[in-house]
Amino acid sequence: MKLRRSTFIVALSALLPALSPLHGQETRQSGAHRHGVAQLNIVLEDRDLLIELISPASNILGFEHAPATAEQKQAVADAVASLEDGDALFAFPQAAGCHAKEALVETGIVQGEEDAHRSHEHDDEEHAAEDSDEHHDEEHEAEEGDEHHDEEHSGQDGDDHSEFNARYRFECRNPGEFTFMDVNLFLKFPGNAEIEAQVIGPAGQFTADLNPDTNRINF
Repeated sequence: MKLRRSTFIVALSALLPALSPLHGQETRQSGAHRHGVAQLNIVLEDRDLLIELISPASNILGFEHAPATAEQKQAVADAVASLEDGDALFAFPQAAGCHAKEALVETGIVQGEEDAHRSHEHDDEEHAAEDSDEHHDEEHEAEEGDEHHDEEHSGQDGDDHSEFNARYRFECRNPGEFTFMDVNLFLKFPGNAEIEAQVIGPAGQFTADLNPDTNRINF
């Protein structure tokens, strides 16, 4: 069952009060959008396990712009479907009896940006129709090339980057058996080279740096 935004926000507010100071210490990590690097916020309290994933869209899709082709649109849909499958992305001791109950996946890569992309193309077509002079066409093409370069550069280095934000609620029948958590995002989305995790569990709060060779968090 998909998780409604209000449900998760209430749960997150109740179960993550201690994460704020920890998050403040990790501003260098979570505050900066770095390709190849994602963040995980994890809380285990009693039988409730909450996980929040924040990842640049490039880690998931290989691009961050609005999808321009049918293949890219399908890639976004497939990524959302894969991210909604919490049981496939995270693994726990079988004895803990943890299963995904709710999930919410959000991304700004389509909303608003696709329309803006179409509008930009329409404006280019109108402008090209008005340019009947060959010399002006050449100048216009040069300007478009500069704009395209600027857009690519902005997509790589600017502050307005597209991200995926996925939130999960698991229920663990035997939380006393919850001794580790394997993060399988590297297998599903190899664009993630590193995941920086912030964890609150029975033993307190701590951080963990994960990579494809070290994807286990011990509790």
